[in-house]
Amino acid sequence: MLIILLTNVYALLGYACYSIWLKDLTFFQWNRVFLLSIFPIAFLLALVSLLDVQQVSSSLLFTALLEPVIIGGRLPNSTLFTLFESALDLNSLLITLYGVGFLFALVGSVKRFLHVRRLLNQQHSTVAYSFFNKINLGEHSEASDTICKHEAMHRLQYHSWDLVFMEVIRTINWFNPCVVFLIADLKLQHELFVDRYCAAENPKDYATLLLAQSLQVSPSTLMNEFVSENNLKTRIMMLFKERNGTSSVWKYGLIVPLIVVCLGSSVAFQETKPSSKKQASAPVQEMGNELFTTVEGPPQPHGGMGEFMKFVGANFNVTAEMIAASVNGTIEVKFVVEKDGSMSNFEIVNDLGHRTGEEAIALLKKYPHKWKAGIQNARKVRVAYLLPIKLNLSKSKS
Repeated sequence: MLIILLTNVYALLGYACYSIWLKDLTFFQWNRVFLLSIFPIAFLLALVSLLDVQQVSSSLLFTALLEPVIIGGRLPNSTLFTLFESALDLNSLLITLYGVGFLFALVGSVKRFLHVRRLLNQQHSTVAYSFFNKINLGEHSEASDTICKHEAMHRLQYHSWDLVFMEVIRTINWFNPCVVFLIADLKLQHELFVDRYCAAENPKDYATLLLAQSLQVSPSTLMNEFVSENNLKTRIMMLFKERNGTSSVWKYGLIVPLIVVCLGSSVAFQETKPSSKKQASAPVQEMGNELFTTVEGPPQPHGGMGEFMKFVGANFNVTAEMIAASVNGTIEVKFVVEKDGSMSNFEIVNDLGHRTGEEAIALLKKYPHKWKAGIQNARKVRVAYLLPIKLNLSKSKS
């Protein structure tokens, strides 16, 4: 989800650049390429933003401190686990909402394609349009040569592929209203390029033809229609606008520093991200691996953290030796949840003696279920947990 959100943020910046600096230029093909590149470039920037070079190695670990299990007293309220599970539930909710919206957007896209198919199968149409190799001149025999030239240029420029690509972008990014305006601007650049080509000899006659056909209704957003009321005024104005000179090309270079700034901010974010957490989240070198305290999607044991705590509390082997010694204190055991959900690398961090640490590890090795693996940057990662077990056996003698 995060990569989709970041992609749309960068895409909004790119579209803002187009609207401010490039929209009124007569470099129609350059504008076309720019509009088509906004989302692919935004996706790459988002990918770089989320790619932490410190997380490339498969041996990296993320550590998380669990709430203590009390043996010989009552179990504490699992506030920390509730927070973990709530965060996971929020992430799941966002993914679910996005999935529902995506399905609705996909249905809308399919409907538009079916509408195009019905139009292509019609024997007679009053509207002139083109869609891939299909050209319909409509009921305009008096201007059939000009309209045919216009629609043939759409076909030669593969404009239909542009619109299909943008339809896919709109479906994926259904929550971003900016995509609708981007598609409209892309279609306008298509028409402006073709208009300039067709009106090269006589712009006035061509503008008159556009006005004569302006009462026709556009068949579909997926087609290149000969005339549309939405952009008619702009098309006629651009027919008579003097072409921009090469001195205006520098405006396209403005996108380069924008990309550099985005990349620089991404690198700075990655460098400062660990220190922006609490002090406990700073990376700690251990056994050649970097350990972190947080992940986007924490691992989840079978049945949730509450059930895992109950398993530990109910199955810890309290021996007669421990009771006789009135053991009172906290054992700390570290273990790793692997990317496949298995538990490994058991280690006693703090021991109370009387085989308390050994019994804790023996208990964890008996856990019968696999965990749901942790997620960081949309990848499964290994997560190290530190499990405190508080023993209060001084009252157990009686």
